[in-house]
Amino acid sequence: MYVPKNFAMLDEETAAALANVDLAHLVTHDADGYLVTPIPLLYRTASNTLVGHVSRANPHWRRTGPSVAIFAGPQAYISPSFYATKIETGKVVPTWNYEVLTVHGTLTAHDDPDWVRTLGRDAPWGIDDAPETFTNAQIRAIVGVELSIDLIEGKAKMSQNQPERNRAGVIDGLRRSDASSDQTCDYMPVIEDPSVAQARVLLTSLDEHIDTLTQSIGKVEQRIRHTPQHTASWRHLRQRMAAMRKELHETHRMVDGLHRRFPASRAVRTSTSHPRDVTHV
Repeated sequence: MYVPKNFAMLDEETAAALANVDLAHLVTHDADGYLVTPIPLLYRTASNTLVGHVSRANPHWRRTGPSVAIFAGPQAYISPSFYATKIETGKVVPTWNYEVLTVHGTLTAHDDPDWVRTLGRDAPWGIDDAPETFTNAQIRAIVGVELSIDLIEGKAKMSQNQPERNRAGVIDGLRRSDASSDQTCDYMPVIEDPSVAQARVLLTSLDEHIDTLTQSIGKVEQRIRHTPQHTASWRHLRQRMAAMRKELHETHRMVDGLHRRFPASRAVRTSTSHPRDVTHV
């Protein structure tokens, strides 16, 4: 899946999405071509697998191997009329916001009634709520499937490439929309979630620290030039400058790490001075 850095979900976000998966489009490709089955799947932490079942009449359980489970999240059409910059410049185009999780792995089948019995949810209905003879007959009509996970990709395209005033307009536009699907997208984090906001505060502090360290290093360099070499003072100044340079390097590493962990913090901080092009699907 094509995932621009700004739209890549964090590891904890993909983990949270995986723990709450529901209906997937399960895609398998083999010598006979593609086969796609809409199927509810559950995530098993212990085995790091997705499990579910299909009808025995569905040929998918016989066509195992490399497969992808695709989970679609909230999605909505984003009108240019939502953007403040439509009034300012008119240089806006429509787009689509969405979340999607793709889970790659190897599909295996379990034609085993005991294995199938372990599937399902305990509430609000459990398998023991129905007569055993009835459930036995139903289980014989289905086959279990299990996707052993190799790779998870999460993409949340939620206007991160837009300036903050446009993202605020997206939220307002979705809330005003009469479309029920737009209302379900109202919680899309198109502005900043708390972790991104905290990252921005920390980045501001780190930037100020970088400026202070850079100025201090410059001053110490000046003092070193005017201090007799190989004296105690000269050695002390050089040690002090080396320590500050190391601290400066580590601070830059922290900034880079925060930008990688919270791509939206970089987008927000640079959007006004470095406008980005519209990123397409």
